[in-house]
Amino acid sequence: MANSFGTVATSCEEYNQYLAKWVLARDAVNLTVKDKGELYLPYPSTQPQPNLAKRNARYLPYINRAIFAGYTKRTVDTLVGSAFKTKPTLEKLPSQLNDLIENITGTGLSIDQLAKATERTTMITGRSGQYTSYPETREGASAAETAGLMPTVSIYNAEDIINWNDDNSLIVLCETYDKSDDEFVQDMGKQYRVLRMREASVDDDGNIIPNTGGATSQIYREDDESTDEVPLIDGFGVRWDKIPFEWVGSANNDNVIDDSLIYAIAVQNIGHYQNSAARRESSAICGQPTLFFTSSHQDQSFNEMNPNGIELGALRGHHLGLTGSAELLQPEPHGSIRQDMLDDENVMIQQGAKLITDSANETAEAVKMQAASETANLSSLTHNTSSATENSLKNCARYKGVDGSMIEYNVSQEFFDSSIDPQTILAMVQLYDRGLIGAEEVQNPLLKANLIARTAQEIADEVDIKGLGE
Repeated sequence: MANSFGTVATSCEEYNQYLAKWVLARDAVNLTVKDKGELYLPYPSTQPQPNLAKRNARYLPYINRAIFAGYTKRTVDTLVGSAFKTKPTLEKLPSQLNDLIENITGTGLSIDQLAKATERTTMITGRSGQYTSYPETREGASAAETAGLMPTVSIYNAEDIINWNDDNSLIVLCETYDKSDDEFVQDMGKQYRVLRMREASVDDDGNIIPNTGGATSQIYREDDESTDEVPLIDGFGVRWDKIPFEWVGSANNDNVIDDSLIYAIAVQNIGHYQNSAARRESSAICGQPTLFFTSSHQDQSFNEMNPNGIELGALRGHHLGLTGSAELLQPEPHGSIRQDMLDDENVMIQQGAKLITDSANETAEAVKMQAASETANLSSLTHNTSSATENSLKNCARYKGVDGSMIEYNVSQEFFDSSIDPQTILAMVQLYDRGLIGAEEVQNPLLKANLIARTAQEIADEVDIKGLGE
């Protein structure tokens, strides 16, 4: 088939509007901001510098002194870690899919790792996707022919989903592949996977022709011909009536782009980086003391009196003549830039970067209040991650020709440790002693707060619960 690589690489308008924000947020999280040079840290002068050597002589020390503190990355690590500190639950997975538990991507990622990676990239950009695929088979392939084959689920970052239709009848995914024929050399090229929903064909009488229409897949490669458009066939030998692609968003799981949860922190983080460059250059140029002196000596007599010149430091003495004098000049710290950096840090704290401060010195209630807004956003994102991963597992079941409708996958919504003060524990024990609450109503809050390790049933199996309050 003829190659139309140039047009398939066209990205849609909405993608183009958000791409710069996605790149900025991901650079902040990946700690690649300094690698981008003047994109995030402009040259510190408005005066033209036609001489490249002089420009570099000014800019390279300027950027090398600047500090990019990884506040955005630490925020993402903390929030994702809080969502996955408890192992997600997976229930009613058909036994035919057990191999997917530890390798659902075909590259070694487990189901939980797939969900965690999905949560992370969606938090950064506000959207991502999961695509379920299956080794290509012929229509009507027997169970024996497909017995050893397993579906896989791939994660696509927002930057890799370049085009789509409102009705999801077209989704274009940007991928890479190895062009090299040498097993020891990688030569990565770009390809585009085009997923389409085709309408079924009808005969002259208006009847739908079997095995026509449905979801298809086609690959376009740079400097190569495109592959044939092939139908996607499930494990029941039926063409897919939807594209097995799951949208994941920070707010909703649809193809409308949601906002990044950490973009505002990333912008502030870069502002902090720019202020650090200005402050550290100021310190380097003006921060060290400068000696000014006058002398009544003429040049010859001055050199005779001070054969080693003027040196600073202890155990040094200099003869400046009868009317000579010397003093050190040192500027005061640049207060405005320093205050700007402190303001940046405070804004990042308010936006969710809790690790900037020492929360060990805060009360548990203060930490909870500080995290309230981000917890609401994190809750939506985590629910969406659970839903998309569950749907991808159901897509895997369909590819294997088994019923996956009962599969349940859930990432915990208990993001932060519950705190129970000693007074509350004492009150619960007193209520139990009076017979107003049961043993499990005492044990479960303690278990949830990680104050005990055993479940209520494990405790019941070891001790006589009924005799505890007697």
